[in-house]
Amino acid sequence: MSTEVPKVAAASREDPVEEPERILYRPAILIDGAYLEHLIRETLGPSARVDHGKLLELLSEGRKSRVFYYDCAPWAPRKPGRKHLRRLARARKFYEGLREIPGLVVRLGHVESRRCGCCKKEHELAQKQTDVMLAIDLVQLSECGASRIVLLAGDSDFVPAVELARANGSEVHLYQGSGKRKAHAALKHACSKVSTIDPGLATRIARPIEKPAA
Repeated sequence: MSTEVPKVAAASREDPVEEPERILYRPAILIDGAYLEHLIRETLGPSARVDHGKLLELLSEGRKSRVFYYDCAPWAPRKPGRKHLRRLARARKFYEGLREIPGLVVRLGHVESRRCGCCKKEHELAQKQTDVMLAIDLVQLSECGASRIVLLAGDSDFVPAVELARANGSEVHLYQGSGKRKAHAALKHACSKVSTIDPGLATRIARPIEKPAA
């Protein structure tokens, strides 16, 4: 059995935002995948999973939209064990499923492993590139004339991109979590409109939890 790390296909920056004449005024949806997964699991429990079809119905409000999903494939060492291989296989299947949704583009960053500054032994994992890709797309879409941009995220790092998008004439509608997963106050202030995915709404966009067979 090969010990090479299987590659999870990453979205290339050569898969650009559509040409201006095609995307002009079309709404767009930008989803921070890690934020979404934490939001659902912390609201409904660790076994909860998102039904992305129901989620997009909510975010699109019935309008034809271009969708961008930002995430990182799981980290694995250079010589992965079976646990890492299974995790990578699940991630590959998940992203392949997302790509089957019409109009949805997956943008993948990567995860870096760094030694902890405290103990020098344990490793810290950090996502790289995902926030930058989201911010770039947010600005580019506004420059191409997208009238409405839905942002599902919570980080204040997106504030400059949101402000520029609004200066370009786009409405930026933020969807945030509830409780500990509320968006940063500065991000909420920067957006045109803010909606909260509370426990009731989270239940509507979650997959039914399968009960084990008796």
